[in-house]
Amino acid sequence: MTGSFTSGLGAQLGIAAETTYATPVTVNRFAEFNSEGMKLNRAFLLSQGLRAGRMYQSSSRRTATTRSAAGTVAFEVPSQGFGPYLNLLHGNTVVPVQQAATAAYLQTHNIGATDPYLKSVTLQLGKPQDTGTVNPFTYPGTVATSVAFSCQTGGFLEATLNLDSNDEQTGTALATAALPTGLHSFNFTQCVVKVNGVTQTQVRGATLTVNTPKDVGRYYLGSSTKAVPLTNAYNGSTLSLNVDYGSNTLYELFAGASIVPVVVEFVGPVIASTYHESLVFTMAACGLDGDTPVVAGPAVLQQTIPLVVLDNGSEPPVVAAYTSTDVTL
Repeated sequence: MTGSFTSGLGAQLGIAAETTYATPVTVNRFAEFNSEGMKLNRAFLLSQGLRAGRMYQSSSRRTATTRSAAGTVAFEVPSQGFGPYLNLLHGNTVVPVQQAATAAYLQTHNIGATDPYLKSVTLQLGKPQDTGTVNPFTYPGTVATSVAFSCQTGGFLEATLNLDSNDEQTGTALATAALPTGLHSFNFTQCVVKVNGVTQTQVRGATLTVNTPKDVGRYYLGSSTKAVPLTNAYNGSTLSLNVDYGSNTLYELFAGASIVPVVVEFVGPVIASTYHESLVFTMAACGLDGDTPVVAGPAVLQQTIPLVVLDNGSEPPVVAAYTSTDVTL
């Protein structure tokens, strides 16, 4: 497609859920994004055969073998349209629930209780040339291997997705992007962190990393592309808090080997009645792995509080509750 933009300003991103892994579908959900790093991975075999008088390997015996793609996509988490990305983190079927006959719909994503191995999307990126041509790069069989949600004082809530794809293709036409209107981005002033039911008032930053580790190298004889990646390790999700040292409360939870609930919530503008645009992460059982405050100089003392997300046997390890005007994912 030829447009009027000759730089990243003309880029676009779209996805669509696949019925069968790596069977491409036309993308139909579009989102704003900050950056991407999706790249084709190709493997080659070079013959090791010896021939008198030859000091370089043969060009005729260089063989292309496996292919795949991987990389990252980074967003400011939007008030609409983020459900399909949360949906890659679990195996449940999520249907938005209307809230009291209003325009607000709640999505509940229970992460860590079900395996997302049946979920993949086709991802398409429009990458502009400096001539104004926007070239389509399509990634069938895209799955998430981790997502990091980060919010620091003075910034937006950002999500960085680590993605693995079955292939990178350029023969599919660029889809026409249609983005939601009235978008907002969640920001640090809308964030509240609660540890063991107590609101933490001196948090400078928080990062929640949801890991969904997968075997992404399932290649078999007779095929240059891989089979669906399968979960091959504990999820091991983590939360890190950067706080000013204002009391011994968090230190005592760490020193006492406590297991406590943690909630990180972002509450935006009103949609209708008492319902707001929001994204709330609830972790029912977290273990604190630190931190002792130390005096590093004349500055205000700070603590970096690492927490590991655990499974208490009765509740999902992570629940992401997303309230928006999205009627469907």
